[in-house]
Amino acid sequence: MKRDLRRPRTDAKYLDTMYKDSPISERVVTHEEMLAIKPEETDFYYNEATGKIRIQRHESPPLEYFGFMPGIQQTTWLLLTELMFTPGIFLGTHELYRRTKHESFLSRANVSAYLKRIRKALGESGKASWYLWTRRAPDFAVCWHADRSWRIIERLAEPDATVPR
Repeated sequence: MKRDLRRPRTDAKYLDTMYKDSPISERVVTHEEMLAIKPEETDFYYNEATGKIRIQRHESPPLEYFGFMPGIQQTTWLLLTELMFTPGIFLGTHELYRRTKHESFLSRANVSAYLKRIRKALGESGKASWYLWTRRAPDFAVCWHADRSWRIIERLAEPDATVPR
């Protein structure tokens, strides 16, 4: 009998990475533990295994997506996660390039375009920013607001896998 590839393996392991009030924590969880995690516990929630994305907005109902965030492609996701993993730290174009080696981050215009897409998907604007802060002087830089919590759940490759270091 063939296994249904759409159904997750119950022996699968997941990496639960969370930022809430600092520092960033990582833990390996079972399938049952992953299903018990409540998206409402953090401001930004992304579960790669189930495809659920939940974004709490300031004084508005939360946004919920399934599978992907509109307008967020691979490079835009790379920028978003780099900012999320350095909460409260302003990163300029050269620092973003140094961390990611992605040449498009050397251009302020490119980073601004990516930020516009991210803000749209998060349900915010540059004037009403709740997740991302930008600084124009002395140099252009952007950071993830340190008061905004997030959680990302990723499926590990092997059931007996541990957190990569």
